[in-house]
Amino acid sequence: MTSTLAPSCLKGTHDLSWYTKQQIKRVIIVRRAKGYFVQFCIDTVLDQAHNAAINILNKGWNHEASFLD
Repeated sequence: MTSTLAPSCLKGTHDLSWYTKQQIKRVIIVRRAKGYFVQFCIDTVLDQAHNAAINILNKGWNHEASFLD
């Protein structure tokens, strides 16, 4: 069963043309009382490095002392 919707029928918060077809890994259609909703699973590459934990360890933060205070 394949169906094509006109772009004017779609309403959403994100522009799907930003993603390529290879980035869309899974599409889930959910039926709710308010209507049908579509959820997309997108394959992305995380560029941000989370160094907060490393910075805390490098500064010698003692978690046991902070719990006792």
